[in-house]
Amino acid sequence: MSLEALNRVWQSKQPGTKKLVLLLMAWRADEYGYVVGGADYLARLANISSRSVRRILKDLREANEIRLVHSGGGRASKVNDGFQPGDANVYQIVANMTPEEIAASEEKSDFLRAIRSNPDKLSPFNPDKLSPNLMLNTAAVFNSRRSAAAVNKGDKLSPLLDLVDKIDRQKSNPDKLSPLFKEQIRQVAEVALAAGWGGELDKLARLLVDAARAERLNYAYSLQDALDDARAIGWRGNSDDLIRAWLQEPGRVENLIWYAQQKDWGGGLLRRALQSGEWPPELKPDSPAAWRAVQERYLNDPYAAFYANFASETPQDVEGDTPVPRPEYPDMGVSSK
Repeated sequence: MSLEALNRVWQSKQPGTKKLVLLLMAWRADEYGYVVGGADYLARLANISSRSVRRILKDLREANEIRLVHSGGGRASKVNDGFQPGDANVYQIVANMTPEEIAASEEKSDFLRAIRSNPDKLSPFNPDKLSPNLMLNTAAVFNSRRSAAAVNKGDKLSPLLDLVDKIDRQKSNPDKLSPLFKEQIRQVAEVALAAGWGGELDKLARLLVDAARAERLNYAYSLQDALDDARAIGWRGNSDDLIRAWLQEPGRVENLIWYAQQKDWGGGLLRRALQSGEWPPELKPDSPAAWRAVQERYLNDPYAAFYANFASETPQDVEGDTPVPRPEYPDMGVSSK
């Protein structure tokens, strides 16, 4: 399995079944994205017909998501629960790869080297160099996606901040955002857009304004911390659920991710927990929520009023507001307090 190929495939814009086939190929690929593309085998995994897989592979090639490096013209043979090339086609997943990365991968992949060592199995396609058309097409696709990413991360920031200003100027909002709050919004907005916020900008702007007014944007466990920790335990795909949950309840997100780490949850289970709106059954020991829980237990204690009264500088009559003088102790070098 290639984590690098999986990460690139997750960023692909291919819809539904096409993306599923890409993911299955990445699951079987080597670290440089080379994989045996047996249509029958992929069809069984995807629970679709072999004919559909062949059509999808053709579409993926035309979209420059994969490239053919060995044309076998037949089926793969099964060996030790794995698949060797045999007469099957061999592809490379080139989604979101630069031409330079593709060329470098050809020199590094042991799998491709093994294919090349058997010239009787090689197709008329020359794997020793990339065709000019493939180079140009791959470069064009990469540049267009890089431009799209720039729009998502950078060019959306200005419209988003304009929406924030528009919300702030509404008459229904008597408390205007301070320059400090606006700077906090800008910093968190950059993180949210870089993480791939896919929802409407207007909704994100309102979430940011509400979080700023509630002073949640300066929470110690930042949005970037949450994104990094979630990805470390296997969070994949859209980050909107995580971003939305953090803007509304950063403390709940911090404790859920900590609990997920303790229980070895995956990203899917964490996503469902965030969507549920529930807190974990155990709290992170050093989190603000854990300290608040301790304070609430103290305040709900039957003797809480007595504790607070005894600790005060001027004790009050428990039945009223009459100050109760402290008793005079003999001078024995010990403070009466």
